[in-house]
Amino acid sequence: MIKKTLFLLLVFLNLLFYFFQNRQVYLRKFDAAHFTKLYSQSQYVIGAKSESGIGDDGLYAFAGYYYLIQRGDPSQVNFENPPLGKYLIGLSILLFGNELVIYFFYGVALLFITFLTAKLLFKDSFWAGLAVVILSFDPFFKNSLRFSMLDLPLTLFFLSGLYFYLKANGRFRYFFTSSIFFGLSLSSKFFPGLTVLLAILIIDIFFHDRKNIISYLISLLAIPLVYLLSHLAYFYYHPSLFEFLRYQKWILVWRMGNPRVLGNILGTIFLGRYQNWWGEEGRRWIFDSEWTPFFPVFFILAFLSLPFLLRKKDKRGLVIFGLSISLLFYLAVGTVGISRYLWPVYPLILVLAIYTLRSGYSIIRPWQKLTLKRLKDVR
Repeated sequence: MIKKTLFLLLVFLNLLFYFFQNRQVYLRKFDAAHFTKLYSQSQYVIGAKSESGIGDDGLYAFAGYYYLIQRGDPSQVNFENPPLGKYLIGLSILLFGNELVIYFFYGVALLFITFLTAKLLFKDSFWAGLAVVILSFDPFFKNSLRFSMLDLPLTLFFLSGLYFYLKANGRFRYFFTSSIFFGLSLSSKFFPGLTVLLAILIIDIFFHDRKNIISYLISLLAIPLVYLLSHLAYFYYHPSLFEFLRYQKWILVWRMGNPRVLGNILGTIFLGRYQNWWGEEGRRWIFDSEWTPFFPVFFILAFLSLPFLLRKKDKRGLVIFGLSISLLFYLAVGTVGISRYLWPVYPLILVLAIYTLRSGYSIIRPWQKLTLKRLKDVR
């Protein structure tokens, strides 16, 4: 109980101190006129003639304001990403007058669901709490709270969906809840990797809980339902399901033309550098400003968890490991491989890294006790 309280106090004080350090960011009023002007003069409106441009965080902030406050057509601004994450940014602007306050809530919720997922795997509050403390102090985590990007809500909803799947044990209500969260993740940011991850979960159900596979497949209908609901504003401007399907096909075709750099994510993880995918001068290495020394340490420890998971036949742990490897493979072959794309898998990698540490400690501990006993006998 004392350890749990200490962990909770550490996380609370850490977040409180971070919020105090960055209070100007969270207390600053959203400047609608500034963002509107920035967008109107950006590459998204006037193309290559733009002199100023707009970053992704500014684009999503403006989109959230345009969608919710101005009640605009979501297909007109940042059409390439689903609207839910931007609606939530708009909600933050509406409630708090600031686009970033909601990210503080995202951070707290992500720490909580990471704890629940880790505890489900470890069955131990100490190691689960340790994972949360480490994540809360991680610069990669803290940096994500200061920019209005879509990766954090995507990660929160995806991890929540996985938690309820792992907790389900054949119960439909948990399957259904899991699928709702997966639908929310798909509605927050373009996330084709989810189809691969769902295929892995279906395979897992088929081999380990076959009697409930029909129940699980039925629950998956919640995903397209949530996705459709997130586009209600689209149907207000375009009241046609056929037109919506054509719109989605067009987005998919457009996305298929996005650049990819094979294996770039590995350079991001282990070197803190990635190869650029723009310009005519050819490929060159760029330093990733979000990289931290935690990256290679966490990923190496996570990979080392496999023999421990196999030895213990840890079904939940093997599912987490399989999903993590599959998502990393997708990032390696299907994206440009920059660090923020790691977010959906990052908490899982951290949990697997802690699993390796715990397993190693359980092996060393008996030898430690024996050594201490022998020292006492000598004395």
